[in-house]
Amino acid sequence: MTSSARCTSSPTFFEPLRDALRAAGHTVAYAVLRAPLEVCVSRAVARESHSLAATGVVEQLWRDFADCGALEDHVLDSEHRGAGEIAEEIARRLEEEALNI
Repeated sequence: MTSSARCTSSPTFFEPLRDALRAAGHTVAYAVLRAPLEVCVSRAVARESHSLAATGVVEQLWRDFADCGALEDHVLDSEHRGAGEIAEEIARRLEEEALNI
């Protein structure tokens, strides 16, 4: 049985979350979608469903994920790519277990 969940975890909580999921018997995969800060702010403000006008929050989140250190190979550049293309790459890399941590 395969299950998946999507969550955003800042680096502060990454290791405890990963460890708790592993301890519960889950395989853990990790991917970061990254675009330049100005693109992220623009996208957050333009959201129709729930715009995020507090750009400081977006800036802090962007900084939190700006350097993924040893997990940098789990970063996907999302600036000029559509959702379908990114989803296909994530699916391929999940199949290859390349995003497992």
